[in-house]
Amino acid sequence: MRIYNGQKGLVDVPGSTSILNNLDKQFLGFARAKEAAQCAWDDLGTLLPWYAAGKEKAFVNHVKGAATRKWGEASDIGTAVHELAEKLLKGQQLGNFHPDLRGFVEHTEKFIKEFEVEPVEIEATCWNETVGYAGTADLFAKVGGEVICADFKTGASGVWPEVALQLASYCHAEFLVDPDGERRPIPETNGAAAISLRPDHYKVVPVRVDDEVFEIFKHLVHVSNWQRTVSKSVLGAAVEPGTSGDN
Repeated sequence: MRIYNGQKGLVDVPGSTSILNNLDKQFLGFARAKEAAQCAWDDLGTLLPWYAAGKEKAFVNHVKGAATRKWGEASDIGTAVHELAEKLLKGQQLGNFHPDLRGFVEHTEKFIKEFEVEPVEIEATCWNETVGYAGTADLFAKVGGEVICADFKTGASGVWPEVALQLASYCHAEFLVDPDGERRPIPETNGAAAISLRPDHYKVVPVRVDDEVFEIFKHLVHVSNWQRTVSKSVLGAAVEPGTSGDN
């Protein structure tokens, strides 16, 4: 992500969520395969004429892209829900929104009311300049009488353990940074939680973000640095017999 850093201007800093992409996600391969198989079954009426007409590329691309289409729709819903939640937390008018999001809105309102949520920071950019990462925390707020760092999750699969790494990165950041580059202290927190929002319910899931969890996140930062920079410099040009080269 890009951050304004005073006289240095805009700088590129690895984002917390992109760093988490370095986790093993082998299960996604099985999930993609399942979506492709389900697509082939559901859309057989469309696919058979393509097969008969020899439209191999259209056939393959349609089946291959099943997971991307489905997950892209889920991502769009997540983005819309986050924007509506931000407005609710700020006490702003929501305006018009898609009827399919009504349940998400109602349960966001229930969460705010039932846990007596008092926002401290909303959509705050957290930066750890020493470790070398930044990220945007959905919410720092007083919830149930304690200040926590929270992240909204809208997926049907609920909350996954890696959210602990994400929230730990926010809680262990060195400061908040505003769009103009001004640095501010990170709110002191008593813990962290993932807020699972669905059309028919919400759940508040406590999340451990202690030093052990943060140490693991820092290892992922090193892996991210390998992927982004170091890996691009370790291979030299091929050498011919009789010449010398670096190993």
